[in-house]
Amino acid sequence: MEQPLISVIVPVYKTEQYLEKCINSIRNQTYRNLEIILIDDGSPDRCGEICDSFSKIDSRIRVFHKKNGGQSSARNMGLDHMNGEYVAFVDSDDWIEDEMYNHLYLNLISAKAQISCCGIQKNYLDGRVNFFNPVYPKDVSIHVYNKIDALKQSMINTCITYSPCDKLYHKSIFQGLRMTVGKIYEDMELIPKCIERAEQVVYDPTPYYHYTMTLESTIRGEFNIARFREVDIALEKAEDYKARYPELYNQAMGCYITACLEVIYASKKVKSCVQRRNELICKLQTSLPKSAICTMRRNDQIKLRLFRIHPVLFELLMLIIRN
Repeated sequence: MEQPLISVIVPVYKTEQYLEKCINSIRNQTYRNLEIILIDDGSPDRCGEICDSFSKIDSRIRVFHKKNGGQSSARNMGLDHMNGEYVAFVDSDDWIEDEMYNHLYLNLISAKAQISCCGIQKNYLDGRVNFFNPVYPKDVSIHVYNKIDALKQSMINTCITYSPCDKLYHKSIFQGLRMTVGKIYEDMELIPKCIERAEQVVYDPTPYYHYTMTLESTIRGEFNIARFREVDIALEKAEDYKARYPELYNQAMGCYITACLEVIYASKKVKSCVQRRNELICKLQTSLPKSAICTMRRNDQIKLRLFRIHPVLFELLMLIIRN
């Protein structure tokens, strides 16, 4: 019986140094029935040429060249041109293990799920690695979640992450759904929408996906005023869940409080953020629902307690944790 087609969408922009390794890791999948869609998003380097050269040696590869519009617009173009029964995404500076799509597909079929997820390993330029899921490799068991439990797990953001790349989706997930163009943290909005369209989500903690911590990744990790969007999305989600999924409201509010704490600390030396930062400080100093605080991780509850005693105590704790 022939395997169903999996479309793998790769947005490509200024990753010349990593692109060949990325593409070869997809070509080398033990799951052979792939359609590899490379979207050259107006990259100014040799990325477009590299994509074209691979299309000449592997008939499974299709290349599209477009004017630069950002990662979301590139992924959307891939979705518009895909032919697969299933779809996956890989960022062009990352790479995947040879068995990734074979395992994700088998897990998906076995669980009768519409989304199959795996673990992520972060690879640093100095050779360091760490796992996105803090319990791996102690816990290697496969978990199957219904829609509500999967949404809960996505808010914890350790196993079901906000990354679109550590997953295999049935094509029905993206029928009438596309990624928001022109916004940062768009994945925080996308992944919950995907989960809402699924009946079951399966998770395998094995880190088949390798996230490359490039210099560009490090720069993106530095604080930018646009990061306040992360807080806005968390609050919007909590208000939305209060109406549609009341059983998730407290946890969503707990995530909002945690996001506020993180952004308040990260923005403490950024003069352009003073007004917005002070607004968040005032919100956390007012009455907060105890039921939401109880859903937060123990460490985050301690951070909040210290913050409400005095922000300096909170900053000292964060300094100790980060160092």
